[in-house]
Amino acid sequence: MPGASELERLQLVPGHHLVPSSEGWLLYPPDGHAFRLNVDGEVMKNVADVLDGKGTAGEIPTAARDVLERFVARGFAEVAAQSSQPALELRVCVVGSGPIAEALHTLLETTGLPEPSRAGAGELPAQSVTTDLVVTCAGWLPDAHWQRVHAWCREQEVAWHGCHAEGDHFYLGPYWSPNDPATPSYRDVRDRRLAADPHPDGLEAYWRYVDRGEGVPPVPWPDAGRVAVIAGALASDLLAVARGERPPSHGHQLALDPATGTWRRHPVLPVPRGLMTECLP
Repeated sequence: MPGASELERLQLVPGHHLVPSSEGWLLYPPDGHAFRLNVDGEVMKNVADVLDGKGTAGEIPTAARDVLERFVARGFAEVAAQSSQPALELRVCVVGSGPIAEALHTLLETTGLPEPSRAGAGELPAQSVTTDLVVTCAGWLPDAHWQRVHAWCREQEVAWHGCHAEGDHFYLGPYWSPNDPATPSYRDVRDRRLAADPHPDGLEAYWRYVDRGEGVPPVPWPDAGRVAVIAGALASDLLAVARGERPPSHGHQLALDPATGTWRRHPVLPVPRGLMTECLP
């Protein structure tokens, strides 16, 4: 249970609300099913003051302390961290052109991350610039280039993320890290798509057609709002990585339908390369 000094630093767990009403205090949790607290109103006022940072340990009555301890035990309240947020040191290279690349680069400049470097469409990050994570922002899927990026990131032990257009959807990820065997690479996604397609030769022909760029229609870029959504989702993943956390899209490829703003999450597993090699003649 929290000590006296920790009581002053208690806060509601994010997503919870204490709501005063004409019939007493309510606790409104993230699932939206509020319930009434059978606690004296004055005691609950003391509890609410502490959780708002207005109370001190010496002013907390025993009854209020008991309620706060029960809140902690039930997962409604927690001790706020005192340490300041460490500087985010992830060095990102944004590869590609187009509105999503531009929006992501602009957004990353506001996050506290180091200034992101840039490389053009079809290019690899400059060897003279230290890079921790590459983000490839493409229009139509540039298969040949992304295979080169895949090889470069593996050789340099650099993480990789990205997005591209296909049909009338935009796809994000999956995020890959050389330090996390649970993350699938572009090669994994490519191999799984070929294995699942009833006409893999046609899929490879489509990729070659896009790579050549002859007769390829323009990318149907979404409006600025949807572009910001895609760039924001990428930035959210990168910030999680910078904090040492799993990115929200971990283990998935996300598909955005710009017409409806709907996201779909497709789980993607790495291909067990060692097992495949053993099975080959």
